[in-house]
Amino acid sequence: MLDKATELEKQLDWDGALIEYQKAAKLSPTDLKLLDKIGWCQSRACLYDDAIDTYKQLAIIEPQKAQWHYAIGYQYYMQEKWLDAIDWFRQALKLYPRYFKVKYRLAYALIRQSGALFRLTKPEFLEASKLLDECTRQWDAMSPVEKEKNKPTFADIYFQKGKIYTEKSEWPQAIECFKTALVLKPKSPDFQYQLAKALNADGQAAEAFKHLPTDNGKYYVRELIADIYACTGKEDNALNILHGELLRRKRDYIYRNIAEIYFEKKKDPSAAYNNIQKAISIKPQNHINHFFLAKIYDSVGLLLGAQKEADTAIELKKKIFAAEYHEAQEFLNLLMKKISDLNHQKDDEEILQRLVGINENVSVVTGFVKAYKIEKGYGFIEMSGESVFFHITDIARKDQFSIRPGVKVMFRIEQATKGPIAKSISLTE
Repeated sequence: MLDKATELEKQLDWDGALIEYQKAAKLSPTDLKLLDKIGWCQSRACLYDDAIDTYKQLAIIEPQKAQWHYAIGYQYYMQEKWLDAIDWFRQALKLYPRYFKVKYRLAYALIRQSGALFRLTKPEFLEASKLLDECTRQWDAMSPVEKEKNKPTFADIYFQKGKIYTEKSEWPQAIECFKTALVLKPKSPDFQYQLAKALNADGQAAEAFKHLPTDNGKYYVRELIADIYACTGKEDNALNILHGELLRRKRDYIYRNIAEIYFEKKKDPSAAYNNIQKAISIKPQNHINHFFLAKIYDSVGLLLGAQKEADTAIELKKKIFAAEYHEAQEFLNLLMKKISDLNHQKDDEEILQRLVGINENVSVVTGFVKAYKIEKGYGFIEMSGESVFFHITDIARKDQFSIRPGVKVMFRIEQATKGPIAKSISLTE
């Protein structure tokens, strides 16, 4: 019976192994090892509440054994019931203060419990930082054998420390942590992504490319690649990726990223304006969107429009996050001085019309003809891994005879009833 259970466990058949261990436990109800095996299989089979009951039985029988308290906490941890997990992890550490893995789990649970808003100053977040530092000191004092045993956990510890430095925008420290984590756990896609992100934020875009995960299937990896392209002067590549993402997911920040490229890299305020307006239409309560629109207005001399958007951004952050928007306030102070110095009383409507009017330059991307059915007059253009439908009538007559698979083209993307479609198509050199 036990041999069968062990064999099923090796095959990762947790349900089958659980049944066999439960059969054995009926014959030996006082065997704590069997009870531990039952709890382990329940946990691995995601029967977390059953595992909690099993480990609570063990904790009653052996109340001074920290392992059982940790195991109970772990079941709550896996269900993201952070407060319960924190409580049981604390009990485990009271029994065994040097319980390395529990310190890390407790730190992670505290970070998650601290939430997303203002967590850098929350007591849970500060406690988590201290625990991770304690883990580092404990690691340094370990023997080589202990370090080898705890290497995966310590890799995760350094990864979490790196993410804390990332939240503080302390990029050199974050980079060092992620590099250490990767030495301990090589080729981890999450570690590689965070290292590349930190390197790019630190102004090392070329180096960031070297550390990107080999699997670029995740949307956030593709977005990071676009950001790196934008930082290395390959704006068109960046725009192609971001427009490809919009075919999958319409998000305000993607439109804002596109607007930033047009504004900062291509010096095209009209295209930037149209994209940030799309961002605002998706998420009108996002203070960052309004602040960026204020910058665009200011750049073309629409100072009163800039003032209104900056005010909106400041009020939104105060209302939603109960926080001051210092960057926007500094911008507004300088703007008000400019308005006063110039005695600016009214924005020029013609400037606004020019800013709004150039819609055709928005969403201009490049790709190549993937397929074309000449007899039916339609085909598909490949762009950043996505296929976009086109009809021959959307290509200039002089270029229609040159359309064939492999030809590079430039076009705009519009949303039709059946999905995205390429418009205003022209050949590129």
